[in-house]
Amino acid sequence: LADGILTNSNGSKKSLGLFILNKNKIKTIYNPYLFGIKNKNTRKKKNIILSIGRLRKQKDFQTLIKGFSKFLQKFPNYKLIILGDGPDKIKILKLISNLKLENNVILKGWVKNTGNYLLNCKVFALTSLYEGLGNVYIDAVNYEIPCVYTKCKSGPNEILLNNKGGYPIKVGNYNELSKNLEKCVSNYSKSMKMILYAKKKIDRFTYKKTCPEYLKY
Repeated sequence: LADGILTNSNGSKKSLGLFILNKNKIKTIYNPYLFGIKNKNTRKKKNIILSIGRLRKQKDFQTLIKGFSKFLQKFPNYKLIILGDGPDKIKILKLISNLKLENNVILKGWVKNTGNYLLNCKVFALTSLYEGLGNVYIDAVNYEIPCVYTKCKSGPNEILLNNKGGYPIKVGNYNELSKNLEKCVSNYSKSMKMILYAKKKIDRFTYKKTCPEYLKY
């Protein structure tokens, strides 16, 4: 009965269209998330893979940790830092212990200001089963962090312009995650070119760009 329906990604629009009779009233307007676009990050990056998200089933941190464990066999000087808290914390800590990763995987809990972590890390990785849009990916692009991500039905793939702006993997595939982490760090100059390409399109998520679209709608 709604006059119109807004979604925050084209993938969500497509999913919603499966059970809404009048598809013409569904429109995508991206989140008005960014106040501005960051200047070039000239800080020397550390061997850190960063992930941000609530510790729950949707984010599938088990796949991330298993893939990182395999990646670590070739790149033992890397650490994985996860920012976030949630109901799966005990399960995730148990997996870290079983894989003997206590020295390489760090759970920081909920962090209010993630900027310092985003400035210093070398790779951003998240293995979500699904997303609406995924604002943390927008942050990663804005801070110029090469991304490895799951190609779920909506969100990350749009932000990262398919495989042009990052390294996509199949949902739940930790072997593919490990390989793409290797690709990302082994040819880091190429990875930086990819994320800078994605950053050229990042204004889609600024207040300046999206708020007028809401008002017009």
